[in-house]
Amino acid sequence: MKTHILLTFVLGCATGAATNNVLSRAEAQAPAGVTRWEYKCVAGLRWASMNTLGAAGWELASTSAGGGDGSDLCFKRPLVN
Repeated sequence: MKTHILLTFVLGCATGAATNNVLSRAEAQAPAGVTRWEYKCVAGLRWASMNTLGAAGWELASTSAGGGDGSDLCFKRPLVN
């Protein structure tokens, strides 16, 4: 089960990275007033690192059960133009 969740998470991140160029072109066409986000996914963070990300404007968006080193965490923050 954990392997299935991890595989789904990794495939999702890979798909996101592969479509980055497509989404970058679409960003230019986004309507005014729509918040655009940037995302960062990391594995096995310690509390101090999470506090550093929070101070830089990142907020926790999702989690998934990781391997032996802890959970995989995805953060988001508003994209600054």
